Amino acid sequence: MPFAKSVRRLPVECSGSDRRAARSAVLRRRSMTAVLLGGLAFVAGGCTGPEGSPVLGAVFGLEDASTKSFRMGRIPVPTVRQGDDLIGQAANSPGECIWRRAGSSRRFQAACPDGYEP
Repeated sequence: MPFAKSVRRLPVECSGSDRRAARSAVLRRRSMTAVLLGGLAFVAGGCTGPEGSPVLGAVFGLEDASTKSFRMGRIPVPTVRQGDDLIGQAANSPGECIWRRAGSSRRFQAACPDGYEP
């Protein structure tokens, strides 16, 4: 018993330009597939080093992959420095303001200056 119905092909009249366009589309599709597969191989090859990749080990569960040890510690509380810009009051924390670090676009939350009124 066949799994799929057989398809009967009917002869179709095509002009030469239609055939060239169809071949061109097939070639483009195959080329794009080859480029994507090559790019994937390049990226996957760049993710591994001599000792292996901890990311690939975590994702695929490789037992002999290298690991990075966990370090205990605390993230330092951001403090306002000379030249930091006050952007405005934090919406979800009364008494806290949003600041922009001087010389960069990094933002952080810290206490508002004394007497600050939004």
